[in-house]
Amino acid sequence: MEKNNLLIVILSSKKWKKRDYLFYFLFIPSILIFIFFLPSGIKDLFTLKINDPTIISIFFSNYTHENLKHLIDNLFGYLFIIFLLFNIEVNKRFLNFISLLNFILLPIILSLLMIYYLPKNSPPVLGFSGIVSAFTGYLLYSTYAYIKHNYYSYLNHYFIVLLFMVNVIILSIYNPIMHILLIPSLILTIALLYLNIKPIKEIISKLILLPHQLIEQISIWIYKFTIFSLTFFFIFSLWIFLPYNIKIGSALINTLAHYSGYVFGVFVPMLIERLSGLFWIQSIP
Repeated sequence: MEKNNLLIVILSSKKWKKRDYLFYFLFIPSILIFIFFLPSGIKDLFTLKINDPTIISIFFSNYTHENLKHLIDNLFGYLFIIFLLFNIEVNKRFLNFISLLNFILLPIILSLLMIYYLPKNSPPVLGFSGIVSAFTGYLLYSTYAYIKHNYYSYLNHYFIVLLFMVNVIILSIYNPIMHILLIPSLILTIALLYLNIKPIKEIISKLILLPHQLIEQISIWIYKFTIFSLTFFFIFSLWIFLPYNIKIGSALINTLAHYSGYVFGVFVPMLIERLSGLFWIQSIP
Protein backbone atom coordinates (compact mmCIF):
# COMPACT_ATOMS: atom_id res chain seq x y z
CA MET A 1 0.00 0.00 0.00
CA GLU A 2 1.45 3.35 -1.02
CA LYS A 3 0.82 5.32 2.11
CA ASN A 4 2.28 8.54 0.71
CA ASN A 5 -0.62 8.66 -1.73
CA LEU A 6 -3.36 7.24 0.45
CA LEU A 7 -2.52 9.37 3.48
CA ILE A 8 -1.85 12.60 1.62
CA VAL A 9 -4.25 14.62 3.76
CA ILE A 10 -4.16 12.57 6.95
CA LEU A 11 -2.33 13.94 9.95
CA SER A 12 1.24 12.73 10.24
CA SER A 13 3.69 12.99 13.11
CA LYS A 14 6.35 14.00 10.59
CA LYS A 15 4.12 16.73 9.24
CA TRP A 16 2.92 18.33 12.44
CA LYS A 17 4.97 18.25 15.60
CA LYS A 18 3.77 18.13 19.18
CA ARG A 19 4.47 21.82 19.65
CA ASP A 20 2.16 22.64 16.73
CA TYR A 21 -0.74 20.84 18.37
CA LEU A 22 0.03 22.42 21.73
CA PHE A 23 0.13 25.92 20.29
CA TYR A 24 -2.99 25.84 18.12
CA PHE A 25 -5.21 23.43 20.04
CA LEU A 26 -4.18 24.15 23.63
CA PHE A 27 -2.30 27.43 24.07
CA ILE A 28 -4.61 29.71 22.05
CA PRO A 29 -7.85 28.24 23.52
CA SER A 30 -6.30 28.51 27.01
CA ILE A 31 -5.62 32.22 26.44
CA LEU A 32 -9.24 32.80 25.43
CA ILE A 33 -10.60 30.84 28.39
CA PHE A 34 -8.20 32.54 30.83
CA ILE A 35 -9.25 36.03 29.69
CA PHE A 36 -12.93 35.05 29.84
CA PHE A 37 -12.67 34.11 33.52
CA LEU A 38 -10.77 37.25 34.53
CA PRO A 39 -12.57 39.61 36.94
CA SER A 40 -15.09 41.87 35.24
CA GLY A 41 -13.04 44.95 36.07
CA ILE A 42 -10.06 43.66 34.11
CA LYS A 43 -12.24 42.45 31.24
CA ASP A 44 -13.74 45.92 31.06
CA LEU A 45 -10.26 47.31 30.45
CA PHE A 46 -9.88 44.84 27.58
CA THR A 47 -13.18 45.85 25.93
CA LEU A 48 -12.85 48.31 23.07
CA LYS A 49 -14.97 51.42 23.59
CA ILE A 50 -15.19 53.31 20.34
CA ASN A 51 -15.36 56.69 22.06
CA ASP A 52 -12.51 55.89 24.46
CA PRO A 53 -10.03 53.38 22.98
CA THR A 54 -6.82 52.41 24.76
CA ILE A 55 -3.71 50.56 23.66
CA ILE A 56 -4.74 47.61 25.83
CA SER A 57 -8.31 47.44 24.52
CA ILE A 58 -7.22 47.86 20.89
CA PHE A 59 -5.37 44.55 21.12
CA PHE A 60 -7.06 42.50 23.83
CA SER A 61 -10.66 43.23 22.82
CA ASN A 62 -10.12 40.66 20.07
CA TYR A 63 -9.48 37.99 22.71
CA THR A 64 -12.29 38.97 25.08
CA HIS A 65 -15.85 37.61 25.07
CA GLU A 66 -19.11 38.88 26.43
CA ASN A 67 -20.61 35.61 27.62
CA LEU A 68 -20.04 31.85 27.57
CA LYS A 69 -22.01 31.30 24.35
CA HIS A 70 -19.93 33.97 22.62
CA LEU A 71 -16.75 32.23 23.73
CA ILE A 72 -17.90 28.72 22.79
CA ASP A 73 -19.08 29.79 19.33
CA ASN A 74 -15.77 31.45 18.48
CA LEU A 75 -13.67 28.72 20.08
CA PHE A 76 -15.51 25.94 18.25
CA GLY A 77 -15.24 27.76 14.93
CA TYR A 78 -11.51 28.38 15.44
CA LEU A 79 -10.72 24.77 16.39
CA PHE A 80 -12.73 23.42 13.48
CA ILE A 81 -10.99 25.59 10.89
CA ILE A 82 -7.55 24.82 12.36
CA PHE A 83 -8.36 21.10 12.18
CA LEU A 84 -9.14 21.43 8.46
CA LEU A 85 -5.96 23.45 7.90
CA PHE A 86 -3.88 20.77 9.62
CA ASN A 87 -5.23 18.30 7.07
CA ILE A 88 -4.70 20.23 3.84
CA GLU A 89 -1.90 22.72 4.54
CA VAL A 90 1.18 22.00 2.40
CA ASN A 91 3.49 24.52 4.05
CA LYS A 92 3.32 24.61 7.84
CA ARG A 93 6.01 27.30 8.06
CA PHE A 94 3.83 29.59 6.03
CA LEU A 95 0.78 28.75 8.15
CA ASN A 96 2.78 29.56 11.28
CA PHE A 97 3.88 32.88 9.80
CA ILE A 98 0.34 33.82 8.77
CA SER A 99 -0.92 32.75 12.19
CA LEU A 100 1.44 35.21 13.86
CA LEU A 101 0.02 37.94 11.65
CA ASN A 102 -3.53 36.84 12.52
CA PHE A 103 -2.84 36.72 16.25
CA ILE A 104 -0.67 39.84 16.59
CA LEU A 105 -1.13 42.27 13.69
CA LEU A 106 -4.74 41.62 12.68
CA PRO A 107 -6.28 42.48 16.10
CA ILE A 108 -4.74 45.95 15.88
CA ILE A 109 -5.95 46.44 12.30
CA LEU A 110 -9.47 45.33 13.15
CA SER A 111 -9.73 47.60 16.19
CA LEU A 112 -8.42 50.61 14.27
CA LEU A 113 -11.02 49.94 11.57
CA MET A 114 -13.73 49.83 14.26
CA ILE A 115 -12.53 53.12 15.73
CA TYR A 116 -12.41 54.80 12.33
CA TYR A 117 -15.64 53.55 10.79
CA LEU A 118 -18.07 52.94 13.65
CA PRO A 119 -20.06 55.81 15.21
CA LYS A 120 -18.74 57.07 18.52
CA ASN A 121 -21.93 55.99 20.27
CA SER A 122 -21.54 52.37 19.13
CA PRO A 123 -21.69 49.65 21.79
CA PRO A 124 -18.38 48.18 23.05
CA VAL A 125 -16.60 45.87 20.61
CA LEU A 126 -15.07 42.54 21.58
CA GLY A 127 -14.66 39.00 20.31
CA PHE A 128 -12.35 36.54 18.55
CA SER A 129 -14.56 36.20 15.47
CA GLY A 130 -12.49 38.55 13.32
CA ILE A 131 -9.48 36.27 13.77
CA VAL A 132 -11.63 33.18 13.11
CA SER A 133 -12.77 34.86 9.89
CA ALA A 134 -9.13 35.39 8.91
CA PHE A 135 -8.31 31.70 9.35
CA THR A 136 -11.41 30.82 7.32
CA GLY A 137 -10.19 33.12 4.57
CA TYR A 138 -6.78 31.49 4.77
CA LEU A 139 -8.49 28.11 4.35
CA LEU A 140 -9.51 29.29 0.88
CA TYR A 141 -5.89 30.20 0.11
CA SER A 142 -4.66 26.92 1.59
CA THR A 143 -7.09 24.97 -0.61
CA TYR A 144 -5.63 26.67 -3.67
CA ALA A 145 -2.13 25.83 -2.43
CA TYR A 146 -3.07 22.19 -1.83
CA ILE A 147 -4.48 21.78 -5.36
CA LYS A 148 -1.49 23.57 -6.89
CA HIS A 149 1.00 21.49 -4.92
CA ASN A 150 -0.59 18.09 -5.56
CA TYR A 151 -2.39 18.36 -8.90
CA TYR A 152 -2.14 21.50 -11.01
CA SER A 153 1.18 23.29 -10.64
CA TYR A 154 0.12 25.89 -13.19
CA LEU A 155 -2.67 27.29 -10.99
CA ASN A 156 -2.23 30.97 -10.20
CA HIS A 157 -3.87 33.60 -8.04
CA TYR A 158 -6.75 34.06 -10.46
CA PHE A 159 -8.09 30.84 -8.99
CA ILE A 160 -8.19 32.44 -5.52
CA VAL A 161 -9.93 35.50 -6.90
CA LEU A 162 -12.46 33.26 -8.63
CA LEU A 163 -13.27 31.45 -5.38
CA PHE A 164 -13.54 34.76 -3.56
CA MET A 165 -15.93 36.11 -6.19
CA VAL A 166 -18.06 32.97 -5.88
CA ASN A 167 -18.31 33.79 -2.19
CA VAL A 168 -19.41 37.32 -3.00
CA ILE A 169 -22.03 36.08 -5.47
CA ILE A 170 -23.38 33.60 -2.94
CA LEU A 171 -23.47 36.35 -0.34
CA SER A 172 -25.53 38.53 -2.66
CA ILE A 173 -28.20 35.86 -3.05
CA TYR A 174 -30.78 36.01 -0.30
CA ASN A 175 -32.47 32.61 -0.59
CA PRO A 176 -31.87 29.64 -0.65
CA ILE A 177 -28.20 29.96 0.32
CA MET A 178 -27.67 26.44 1.57
CA HIS A 179 -28.74 24.75 -1.68
CA ILE A 180 -26.39 26.97 -3.66
CA LEU A 181 -23.51 26.11 -1.36
CA LEU A 182 -24.04 22.37 -1.36
CA ILE A 183 -23.98 21.99 -5.15
CA PRO A 184 -20.49 23.49 -5.80
CA SER A 185 -19.16 21.82 -2.66
CA LEU A 186 -20.28 18.40 -3.88
CA ILE A 187 -19.01 18.96 -7.44
CA LEU A 188 -15.58 20.15 -6.29
CA THR A 189 -15.26 17.33 -3.78
CA ILE A 190 -16.01 14.67 -6.39
CA ALA A 191 -13.68 16.36 -8.88
CA LEU A 192 -10.76 16.48 -6.45
CA LEU A 193 -11.29 12.89 -5.39
CA TYR A 194 -11.40 11.83 -9.04
CA LEU A 195 -8.00 13.45 -9.59
CA ASN A 196 -6.58 11.30 -6.83
CA ILE A 197 -8.10 7.98 -7.96
CA LYS A 198 -5.58 5.56 -9.42
CA PRO A 199 -5.98 3.84 -12.79
CA ILE A 200 -8.83 1.37 -13.13
CA LYS A 201 -6.46 -1.58 -13.07
CA GLU A 202 -5.13 -0.59 -9.65
CA ILE A 203 -8.63 0.03 -8.32
CA ILE A 204 -9.72 -3.45 -9.38
CA SER A 205 -6.64 -4.94 -7.76
CA LYS A 206 -7.74 -3.42 -4.45
CA LEU A 207 -10.82 -5.63 -4.50
CA ILE A 208 -8.68 -8.68 -3.78
CA LEU A 209 -6.95 -7.16 -0.79
CA LEU A 210 -7.14 -8.92 2.53
CA PRO A 211 -10.22 -7.81 4.52
CA HIS A 212 -8.32 -5.71 7.06
CA GLN A 213 -6.43 -3.93 4.28
CA LEU A 214 -9.64 -3.23 2.41
CA ILE A 215 -11.25 -1.85 5.57
CA GLU A 216 -8.22 0.36 6.17
CA GLN A 217 -8.39 1.74 2.64
CA ILE A 218 -12.12 2.38 2.85
CA SER A 219 -11.61 4.18 6.17
CA ILE A 220 -8.94 6.38 4.60
CA TRP A 221 -11.20 7.30 1.70
CA ILE A 222 -14.10 8.09 4.01
CA TYR A 223 -11.80 10.31 6.04
CA LYS A 224 -10.51 12.05 2.92
CA PHE A 225 -14.00 12.53 1.53
CA THR A 226 -15.13 14.07 4.81
CA ILE A 227 -12.17 16.45 4.96
CA PHE A 228 -12.58 17.48 1.32
CA SER A 229 -16.33 18.01 1.74
CA LEU A 230 -15.96 20.14 4.85
CA THR A 231 -13.12 22.11 3.32
CA PHE A 232 -15.00 22.91 0.14
CA PHE A 233 -18.05 23.83 2.15
CA PHE A 234 -16.09 26.32 4.25
CA ILE A 235 -14.25 27.94 1.35
CA PHE A 236 -17.70 29.18 0.33
CA SER A 237 -18.63 30.28 3.85
CA LEU A 238 -18.32 34.07 3.70
CA TRP A 239 -22.11 34.27 4.05
CA ILE A 240 -21.81 32.73 7.53
CA PHE A 241 -19.80 35.72 8.74
CA LEU A 242 -21.99 38.29 6.98
CA PRO A 243 -25.56 37.12 7.67
CA TYR A 244 -28.63 38.98 6.44
CA ASN A 245 -29.84 39.53 10.00
CA ILE A 246 -26.97 41.03 12.01
CA LYS A 247 -28.90 41.30 15.28
CA ILE A 248 -29.08 38.40 17.73
CA GLY A 249 -31.14 39.48 20.71
CA SER A 250 -29.53 42.66 22.01
CA ALA A 251 -26.17 41.86 20.40
CA LEU A 252 -24.97 42.97 16.98
CA ILE A 253 -22.78 40.82 14.71
CA ASN A 254 -19.63 42.72 13.85
CA THR A 255 -19.78 42.25 10.10
CA LEU A 256 -17.05 44.83 9.48
CA ALA A 257 -14.56 42.81 11.55
CA HIS A 258 -15.71 39.56 9.94
CA TYR A 259 -15.34 40.82 6.38
CA SER A 260 -12.03 42.57 7.10
CA GLY A 261 -10.65 39.45 8.76
CA TYR A 262 -11.78 37.22 5.90
CA VAL A 263 -10.23 39.49 3.27
CA PHE A 264 -7.03 39.64 5.33
CA GLY A 265 -6.91 35.84 5.49
CA VAL A 266 -7.43 35.42 1.75
CA PHE A 267 -5.35 38.17 0.22
CA VAL A 268 -2.43 38.80 2.60
CA PRO A 269 -0.95 35.30 2.03
CA MET A 270 -1.43 35.77 -1.69
CA LEU A 271 0.33 39.15 -1.54
CA ILE A 272 3.21 37.75 0.51
CA GLU A 273 3.63 34.85 -1.91
CA ARG A 274 3.68 37.19 -4.88
CA LEU A 275 6.11 39.66 -3.35
CA SER A 276 8.60 37.31 -1.72
CA GLY A 277 8.18 33.87 -3.24
CA LEU A 278 8.16 32.60 0.35
CA PHE A 279 5.43 30.03 -0.18
CA TRP A 280 7.25 27.69 -2.51
CA ILE A 281 10.63 27.87 -0.78
CA GLN A 282 9.73 25.27 1.80
CA SER A 283 6.98 22.68 1.79
CA ILE A 284 6.24 20.26 4.58
CA PRO A 285 8.75 17.36 4.39
